[in-house]
Amino acid sequence: MSNVPPSPRLTQPPDPMLGTLFANKYKITKKLGEGGMGTVYQATQTPIDRLVAIKVLLGKLAQDEVAVKRFELEARAVSKMQHPNTVTIFDYGTTDDDRLYIVMEFLRGKTLSDALRATGVGLDERRVIHIVRQVCSSLGDAHAAGIIHRDLKPDNIFLTETGGSKDWVKVLDFGVAKMADSEGASTLTQTGMIFGTPKYMSPEQAEGKPIDFRADIYAIGVVMYEMLTGRPPFLADTPVALLLKHIQEKPKAFRVLRPDLTLSPEIEMVTMKALAKDPDHRYARVEEMAADLEACLGFVGTGQQRVVETSTQQNQVTSKPTPTEVNPNQGGPNQGGQWQGNSSQGGPNQGGPWQGGQNQGGPNQGGGQGNNGNRRKEKFSQHEKNTFQKVRVSRNSFWRGLRISPFFHMLVKR
Repeated sequence: MSNVPPSPRLTQPPDPMLGTLFANKYKITKKLGEGGMGTVYQATQTPIDRLVAIKVLLGKLAQDEVAVKRFELEARAVSKMQHPNTVTIFDYGTTDDDRLYIVMEFLRGKTLSDALRATGVGLDERRVIHIVRQVCSSLGDAHAAGIIHRDLKPDNIFLTETGGSKDWVKVLDFGVAKMADSEGASTLTQTGMIFGTPKYMSPEQAEGKPIDFRADIYAIGVVMYEMLTGRPPFLADTPVALLLKHIQEKPKAFRVLRPDLTLSPEIEMVTMKALAKDPDHRYARVEEMAADLEACLGFVGTGQQRVVETSTQQNQVTSKPTPTEVNPNQGGPNQGGQWQGNSSQGGPNQGGPWQGGQNQGGPNQGGGQGNNGNRRKEKFSQHEKNTFQKVRVSRNSFWRGLRISPFFHMLVKR
């Protein structure tokens, strides 16, 4: 046996900020994290006892004029917005020893990155729509104020709980935001300069070209793709190779990347339109994208329908009902609380807005009827018929809107 004592573990010295009264009114209690520009602390605001988060510019950047201006830009950008899905700023200033800081609301919860790591396979379509619509709402407010985020990614989307509502979104970190009509911003964002995270960067950002609000829409598309499939559309060994993929490569169809998942073609259409290489082929405004996502709620699957069924399960599902039955899972309009179309069978281009199997009582297939069509029709109340009509109109309107997009033709050609 060796008598050599074990080497002492190397420990980092405690942060000198902990326990101090910062800016004469914020009691620093915990270090939450550190980024490229600043360190974030948990603190209590005295004397009102309010829990807050404080972002302090790193000391080494205090003399960097560009870093200081960018830190100030973040404070000004977020202070222009008063939106429930955007992090709220309470205070901004400089301490007596010239340290810049931003005081924000303290959030309990987790980032979207943490949620994606926890599942490993992507999120349920309805949950994706719920989260992304809130992101669109936050960015719509930012865009109305002339602000382009430029660094939207799962790390900057925080999921908290408010008033019993789960997955309440807060968009964070406007540190590389661009003020569309600001002289100060233009000096920080000259043509040829690249800002953002390569994995979520639009083609025009990757090329250092001038950008507008549609760069954020592309980033939403990347985030949506990752949320639905469990991985981003492009991966590479180096940042440069990744940027080239954003510029040159088309994202793979969902069924190619994840054949084990069943995802609705409607939500894939929305994602691919946001991921267009040419900004003119994307959504012009986040509000348009949010509206299409709302329309998708009428016919996306549930989490249980995401995984492709085994042949045994399919045989059980497709067993023929007795002549006197109306089986809601066999070609009827109600499946798990939602009526489900199939893009290759019973979609809007198959002679009828919704269809059942020929031997399963579907009332409309190419203009004809299934064997149990009359019997099934008699089972529907007037209220159900009115409901089906509304859903049918919503679905057809959605598809007509997408058919005018080149992405419809691009996806069909695949």
